[in-house]
Amino acid sequence: MSESLYRVALDALVELSPEIEAARSGIKPKPTVPTLESIVSGFDPESEYRKNKIYLGTAEDGLPVSINLNNLGSGPRLVVSDKGAGNVDILKSIAQSIMMTHSPSSVQFVVITPNPNEWHIPEYSPHNPNGIIPVYEKSADDMILSLNAWAHSNRSNQSVVLLYEDLTRILSSNPETADHLRWLLMRGTSKHVFPIVTLDTSKAQEVSSWLPYFRSKIFGKITDPEEAGKFIESDKLTNANLDTLYQGSQFTVHTGNEWTRFLLPKI
Repeated sequence: MSESLYRVALDALVELSPEIEAARSGIKPKPTVPTLESIVSGFDPESEYRKNKIYLGTAEDGLPVSINLNNLGSGPRLVVSDKGAGNVDILKSIAQSIMMTHSPSSVQFVVITPNPNEWHIPEYSPHNPNGIIPVYEKSADDMILSLNAWAHSNRSNQSVVLLYEDLTRILSSNPETADHLRWLLMRGTSKHVFPIVTLDTSKAQEVSSWLPYFRSKIFGKITDPEEAGKFIESDKLTNANLDTLYQGSQFTVHTGNEWTRFLLPKI
């Protein structure tokens, strides 16, 4: 074999090594995921994904998974996974999706997080005029109060998506802030405020009294069935297979009688 052919063969072997290793271990290799920009650029200007839906990811059948902003009775969404399994990545993807597909006059978002330095999006934008708000600062309490007041008086079709990282953080807030957030969880979507909140499975017991507010849940990788059972009825848990999700990039939702898995886009 000539040196050039040997080099080509060696390069091909290196490129295929992840697939070869996955085959040996019995692990299915993760599919290639398009970038968010390439996905949303394919949406028609009149597409519902530029009007009343927020793109979340792509299901295994190639169809988009989304949040319908016209469904005012949908309630808040809880994103649950093991620690480090990427539940906050959904929030970041949603923020980027909103900025790419919706006008600020139709959809804005609010970010409240314990890790503001990990949010690599414009600190201020027309879609996010309040910037990245640290949950441990008074501005977070003020934002919840302001959002509650806006929801009570809102008569427009504009929507605000509240991206709240780590539900347990509400336990450190003052009682008034907790009451305002509780109202947003109970009534927010009917007033065009859509709370999307993350929680690590290991912290479920700390906020057990808050969990009933979330009828809709998005699940990431959860390795322990007992932990998953805190959030899912036993008859649904059997087919969930949450331990087989790709950590940090694949999630699943239960709709009707089925589980729908989807991959986050690259951002």
